Amino acid sequence: QNKNFFFLKLFYLIFSFISCFFTFLFLYISTKKFDIVQIHSNFLFIKKSKYINFFILIFKILGKKSVLDIKDLSSYPTEDLGFDFYLVNSQNTYNLVCKYINPKKIKLIYSPLIMNKNKKKIKKKLGQILYIGTISYQKGIQELIDAFPINYKKKKNIELHIYGEIVDKIKLNKNTFYKGTLPHSKAIDKIKQSEIVVLPSFSESLPRVVLETIFYNTKILTSKGVPEIDKSLNSKNKIESINKKKINKQIKFLLTKKSTQKYKYDFSKHEDEFIKKQFNIFYKSLKNNEFKYL
Repeated sequence: QNKNFFFLKLFYLIFSFISCFFTFLFLYISTKKFDIVQIHSNFLFIKKSKYINFFILIFKILGKKSVLDIKDLSSYPTEDLGFDFYLVNSQNTYNLVCKYINPKKIKLIYSPLIMNKNKKKIKKKLGQILYIGTISYQKGIQELIDAFPINYKKKKNIELHIYGEIVDKIKLNKNTFYKGTLPHSKAIDKIKQSEIVVLPSFSESLPRVVLETIFYNTKILTSKGVPEIDKSLNSKNKIESINKKKINKQIKFLLTKKSTQKYKYDFSKHEDEFIKKQFNIFYKSLKNNEFKYL
């Protein structure tokens, strides 16, 4: 195993050097320079921030100004990598990145929330519990599965339907079903159809599925610790502890409540026009003319 790890590391180093060489060669023969180069952190970091892809990093010198776009907590810098600005989309990510980088170089702009334009009413399937997201241990999915079966006298056939890309292996229990992946429009329909959406993640930035669940007044059970969302939820919507007994108990409690739930959340910061204005201001500070949306 150590031998394999050594060759893997050696291969990674050789690949990085070759990539850097050809990148510098390209830069040398190229006369074009972009006004702004923006790199997504998911492309920059390998294996959850343990390694940096220097081939991607080197592209930042193609721009007069450079921006690192950090969308989640799984890929973030633990030192200043020389970007002019670091763009984040949640308070949690901002707080985390501030530990390593000067806050003056960090800009918080929320992601747009695209709602399903189809206003058709979808009938609730009582007893249907929904999980949408990456299938990984970090998301608490196995703890959620282990909370089943759920026995509640007034509702039979309480089932957990799981959708998302599988990263870690899971072991299904009785009344738990993996259904594959979903396009966004279908995911919205499932959120509207389900009685409860559960996201028992150990850490989150600002989960889109929770915002969409709130928007469509579906009952939610999710982890504490996301400032923007915590204000909108009562204690019964927040998972007390990520273990099967607590999750089982809290799902049972929500099953006793009405099939829908109303929340107070300010969605204006996710509206397209507001976000475009925020980006215009941001890019204008990097470049003297208006940024055009294509």
